[in-house]
Amino acid sequence: MTAFVRRAAARFAAAGLGAAAFSGCGDGGGGRTAPRGPTAPAPDPIAAVVSFGAASAEVYEGDTASIPIRYEARALPSTWRLRVSPLPGTAASADFSLPSAVVEVPAGSGTSGEVSFDLTALADDDFEEGTETLTLRFVPDPTVNAQLGGDLPVSLREGGVLVSFGPEPVEVTEGEPTAVPIRYEVRNSAAPLRLRASALAGTAADDEFLLENDSFVVPPGRGISGTASIPLTATRDSLFSEPDETGSLRLLPPEPRPPGIRLGADREFVVREGGASPCPGISVAALPPVVLEPGPGTFDEGLLFTTLTLTQEASAADATLFQRSPYILTEGLIERGWPSISVLNFARWRVEPNGSATTHSVDLRWPGETSLVEPNLEFGFLGSACTGDATATCSATGCELDGADSTPPAPTLHAPRGFRASATGPDFLEFTWQPVDSATAYEIQMSLTPGDFSSVTGATLTRTRHRFTVAAETTAYARVRAVAGNLVSDWSEVVTATNAAAQRELAAPSVRVSNTGRDFIEWTWDPVVGALAYQLQISANRNDLPNAEPFLLTSTVHRVPATSGQTLYLRVRAGAGTLENPIVSSWSLVVAGTAR
Repeated sequence: MTAFVRRAAARFAAAGLGAAAFSGCGDGGGGRTAPRGPTAPAPDPIAAVVSFGAASAEVYEGDTASIPIRYEARALPSTWRLRVSPLPGTAASADFSLPSAVVEVPAGSGTSGEVSFDLTALADDDFEEGTETLTLRFVPDPTVNAQLGGDLPVSLREGGVLVSFGPEPVEVTEGEPTAVPIRYEVRNSAAPLRLRASALAGTAADDEFLLENDSFVVPPGRGISGTASIPLTATRDSLFSEPDETGSLRLLPPEPRPPGIRLGADREFVVREGGASPCPGISVAALPPVVLEPGPGTFDEGLLFTTLTLTQEASAADATLFQRSPYILTEGLIERGWPSISVLNFARWRVEPNGSATTHSVDLRWPGETSLVEPNLEFGFLGSACTGDATATCSATGCELDGADSTPPAPTLHAPRGFRASATGPDFLEFTWQPVDSATAYEIQMSLTPGDFSSVTGATLTRTRHRFTVAAETTAYARVRAVAGNLVSDWSEVVTATNAAAQRELAAPSVRVSNTGRDFIEWTWDPVVGALAYQLQISANRNDLPNAEPFLLTSTVHRVPATSGQTLYLRVRAGAGTLENPIVSSWSLVVAGTAR
């Protein structure tokens, strides 16, 4: 029954014009009055009409949503405390919180408005429960004759942050760094999350590796994913024929640990042999020596075997590797009048260019522990910067440089890591990167042509952040490198970024009254080009309109309850952009509407 029909029925009953008033009609004109039965009392008028202000609602774990309730106070003598109750669904009571399940509907006659209450989805550490549901329902109040709207379905979306190491195997060569990839999935996080990683020893000792920077930041957001990295470096030692060694990496949560964080499993890393440097420009590496078994037609039994690799930079091209120990078998031969025999076998000597350097590889066989000669193979280095008594020694247990004579390798700089576009705006692109140890400055370049940095905008700076001024909607390509005196690192990977569009001017909406009735007023306006939503203000007093609480609509029509003869004032403005960069038009003209 509509409100109009109910009010008409009440007026008819009050005037004695109910169905019983027509009971004498059609009785044959006998003048007799039919017996009148008891009349039903007139129903109480509806004091208020309430409904949820949306067809459904959703809340992410860790967030609080404001649930709107629309009301029409027709005959409320005092403030009405209306209760809302959650009904069972897939969500348990521990999954959400209603700090206050009571809203206050203000007293009034012929007034309308909106109130709200908060619903919080509580965060947990479960990442596989999916979306859960519950239902909100108005609780009837026998003291108020109210018309209650239907239930509100609510979805609780999965939240939290999932962080793990990337799927790629982690390998690091002695003396060189590598970037350990980290992946994150942010389902819902209101604040940045700083995490740490720890390197744990395995077959590799603690002093054989280090994390240059063990922390990284997971950005806030909702429904986003991305990658980060931490730099792992294997330290160089005097050994140059070690087998591969291992360690592991572990993600560490912040303390105190917030809810809703899930960290992936430990990741093993492998330390590869990187050789050793007896003097500047020379690098020596070897496979771990093995004891040979006899083969058909060979005399290999008991011999030690390795492959020696020597790399010479152009600056050390005149350096020479020579055999220090004679490895000449004489015992038992001289007595027999036999000539001395060399027991060191050089085989398969290979020379290959390696950039600006040259790499020599040679297979070596020499007597082992059961031989009649000293089982150590010694080499020395002469020429160029190789002065002194730097020696390399190979035995059954491995190959290494004499620590007293070894010279540390020349210092190097690695390319900056973590290079990314950290912020954009209509007139700028901003880039950041991680600091590089020993770097005193950074060179950054930006190009508008992919792969072409021959004629570009560049800058030299000491900080690890730089902002370029660009036109709106510009796609640019940037790279950065580290500088320390005369040392320059390789360029970082090229990062592509596009900034935001320029702010647009939005026209003010043109508003008009499109319809009126005895209990409503309706306004409408033409869509504004570029607008995403509209902000409205309504007041019963034209002078109070600027102080009215604004609210948002995405439609271009709005109807409000009113009493017959009541005049209300409305104005609208268009909006676009983002929360960080909003764009709004000027207010429309104030348009008055009067209910009939």
